[in-house]
Amino acid sequence: MNIYEVSLIDTNKKFYVVAESAEQATSSAYACVLKDYPECADCELDTHLVWEPTNGDALLPYFQQRRKNNEAE
Repeated sequence: MNIYEVSLIDTNKKFYVVAESAEQATSSAYACVLKDYPECADCELDTHLVWEPTNGDALLPYFQQRRKNNEAE
């Protein structure tokens, strides 16, 4: 499983989705958009890979780095 960041273009909204593919991530994020932000139903989505496991890496190092980055901002 990979982690994707899905952003609503022209807004500051973004979702982080765990999925097998970018298509799955986009679909999952769009379901959240319809539920939580129906006013953005016509917004375009931009999906890109932010983390992919290598050699059996766990997700923990990714989230630890994200926390460090957020604390630094």
